[in-house]
Amino acid sequence: MPNIVRNMVFLISAFFSIVPLAFAQQNQEIEIVLQSRLTSFGNDTPLIIDFTLTNRSRSPIRLLRWTTPIDGVSGEIFSVARGSQPIQYIGPLVKRAEPTEADFINIEPGQSISVPVDLSLYYAIYEAGIYAVTYDTERVGLLVGPQGALRRAQVLSNAVTFRLLSGRIPPERIPLSAPKFDQCDSSQQDDIGAALAEANNIASAALQVLQGTPSAQQPNSQRYLTWFGAHTIGLYAKATGNFSKIADALANKAISFGCHGSVCGPGVYAYVFRGQPYNIFVCQKFWSAALKGTDSRSGTIVHEISHFEVVVFTDDYSSGGQNTAKLLAVENPPQATENADSHEYFAENNPDLPM
Repeated sequence: MPNIVRNMVFLISAFFSIVPLAFAQQNQEIEIVLQSRLTSFGNDTPLIIDFTLTNRSRSPIRLLRWTTPIDGVSGEIFSVARGSQPIQYIGPLVKRAEPTEADFINIEPGQSISVPVDLSLYYAIYEAGIYAVTYDTERVGLLVGPQGALRRAQVLSNAVTFRLLSGRIPPERIPLSAPKFDQCDSSQQDDIGAALAEANNIASAALQVLQGTPSAQQPNSQRYLTWFGAHTIGLYAKATGNFSKIADALANKAISFGCHGSVCGPGVYAYVFRGQPYNIFVCQKFWSAALKGTDSRSGTIVHEISHFEVVVFTDDYSSGGQNTAKLLAVENPPQATENADSHEYFAENNPDLPM
């Protein structure tokens, strides 16, 4: 190829490579910068990175605290990989109430917030090697805006790398023979027992209605479309299979409930650790919830049981009420079939939607 042609091809390629980046930066609202405290870590050193979030827009931004590590990590907000291998999140997965004013933080134009994060507490970083970490903008989608009108912000995040010099020992898993109730009084045990029975009922009913709906009717099912989004044969089968696993776990597994979990806080119903089946920690909002209905005790148990890696391995792609779950169904049906809230609200079916 002549040099002049080769140079023209290079310039054209460079132009089209730069334009999307410039466009992204022009429309960027929030910049997230991750920085590792060390380039290499030993097997007994906290794996600390610094998380800095800056408002790059010209207006104040109001965002949900739990989509950042400001108050600690309570969901899979980072993407961690060792080479091409994704690293599993092992931290708490939290079911929350719809956000209140206290759940938001206001950031002025040009203002930054910065917090340290010890990744070893939240991700299965055990093998020696080079790790790459990013804030998972696709998974989390920082929510900003006034209450009732949340939207996903334009976010740009860098990647940070570090080396783990030698392997670390994974924590021991809690055995399945753990007590059924931990620090729960007799009244709480009765309430949990009733909620577990009702969770079994609504999960079984959800499975039956998915299995019993004729194929020709499935694409127009209002209940399915609301919580799982646009119908495909594969996604419908996936949702059905998920409820089969949820119903089986609720009916046949020994589930343990803890009533004084360390991650409990205002607005938290319950939480679990994926790798610790079938242990559920219930919190303050659980006790004030109704047995049935939206964000109920029974629905909370369906939500939490779906998280376990031996059940469905759901995530919290949406968190904090029905509105964000409905938005997820519209924007990303495949993620909706992997979202704990989507399964809970389908099972609760409140308001009552027809198939």
